[in-house]
Amino acid sequence: MADWRETILKHFKKNISRLTLVSDPDELLAEERILTEIKDRGFDLIPYEDSIAFRFAYESKYRSMWDQGRTTDLVVVLRS
Repeated sequence: MADWRETILKHFKKNISRLTLVSDPDELLAEERILTEIKDRGFDLIPYEDSIAFRFAYESKYRSMWDQGRTTDLVVVLRS
C-alpha cells in the first residue's frame, strides 16, 4: 500500500495552476512532513479562515503578481 502522504503529494505538481483550492477538513496538509514537502515544491499555502484577511493577502500579494503576468503556485486551504 502506498504511503498516504505520497497519495496527497502526487497532486502538487509545479505550474499545474496558479490557484488551487483544497478542502482539508481533517487538516492533513498541516502535518509537518506534508507541509514541508508542499512548500519545498514551491507552493504557497493560505488558509481560508477569515474572509477579510484572505482577501487582503490575495489582493495585495497574489492578484497584483498575476496582473503583472507573473506566475504563482498558490494553494488556498479550506478547513470546513
